[in-house]
Amino acid sequence: FERFPDRLAIADRRAVPPKEWAVRYDANGTLTAIDEDYALISRLWDPATESVVVIGAGLTSYGTFAASEFLTNPNYMEAMVRQAPAGWKSKNLQAVIATRVMNGSSGPPRVAASYFW
Repeated sequence: FERFPDRLAIADRRAVPPKEWAVRYDANGTLTAIDEDYALISRLWDPATESVVVIGAGLTSYGTFAASEFLTNPNYMEAMVRQAPAGWKSKNLQAVIATRVMNGSSGPPRVAASYFW
């Protein structure tokens, strides 16, 4: 996550060229009309607790809601898993989730990018 004077963004610095998913601010520092929002989901092995930790957070509340929908509906995860590398269950993962914002509500979540290691 990054905050800039004109936007909030999820940045993928591993991509060449670097990629970002962002929502914009206007000149007054107010979020502009949002028609799409983004979230980051991380699934990591924590050696201190010897368990998996799952984190989901959006750039705004729309993205956070989409992340929660993604994490609680097995159909969304199954769609991502079909494209996951072999042995993904023992790997860490991060995914950028995108959602259309319509009439003040977030639409269905979809995977914009994913990374397994």
